[in-house]
Amino acid sequence: MKKIVLIVMTALAIYTVCSAEDLKLMTFADSLYDSGDYYRAITEYKRYIFYNPAGRDAGEASYKIGLSYMAAEKWDGAIEAFESTALKSGGKISELSLLSEASAFAGKKDYEYSDMLLMRYCAGHEKSGMMDAVYYMQAYNKVHEKKWAEAVEKFRMVNGNEEIRNSSIKVAELLGKASGIQERNIILGVGLSAVLPGSGYYYCGRWIDGSFSMALNVYFMYNTYNAFARRDGGMKLAYGLPALVIYLANLYGTAAAVNKFNGDETGKFIKSADDMRIDVLKSQF
Repeated sequence: MKKIVLIVMTALAIYTVCSAEDLKLMTFADSLYDSGDYYRAITEYKRYIFYNPAGRDAGEASYKIGLSYMAAEKWDGAIEAFESTALKSGGKISELSLLSEASAFAGKKDYEYSDMLLMRYCAGHEKSGMMDAVYYMQAYNKVHEKKWAEAVEKFRMVNGNEEIRNSSIKVAELLGKASGIQERNIILGVGLSAVLPGSGYYYCGRWIDGSFSMALNVYFMYNTYNAFARRDGGMKLAYGLPALVIYLANLYGTAAAVNKFNGDETGKFIKSADDMRIDVLKSQF
């Protein structure tokens, strides 16, 4: 009887020591993640899994490997980690892995595939307590796709979680001002440059580019005109061909300038929305 008791006590002691060591590994990995040392955190989470492939926290460690990759903006590594975790784990960690994978695809700017994963989650978890987080993520995908009305509709579907709901209300109010984004009309911009080279750049606030384009076009057009007036065949070609190329480049450059101006203005608006975003998944773990 004494031998049995001794064996049991020894086993318990060994288990306690091992559990304490496992806890230290996870705690250390978590501290590295919290401090922003994501690659070392990944190493420590992998170390924990290596020593405890069937351990109590193996699923959590695998999931946090994905989070570490995502925090480091290594989207492919994050996607691979989340896919693996979703397959090997169950319950809440599996759900979080699917949603985090959708978030990683959004980080890659693949909003269409991110939406597909979110819809897959909705199909199997209609009564999940995380649906507000899903609606919120879907709404932000629509924001980045510049589908303002659809984004607002998704934000309005949030009605449970108070923190997510409050954020949704604020972002939806901002999106209501999307019509006020100061954009330039590309047809007008190119038309201005067609009539007066360089003026389309002025329309976009690019005064130096506009002045340079105007001066260059005037110089070659003036010399081309003189060449034709003098009936100088050599100068017609020497100045006429560059004049045509520079004029067309002026039109193309103006179109690019308008697109960049509009992209910058829309980008500022989206950034304003992103600045109001909360991490709806971090609080779930």
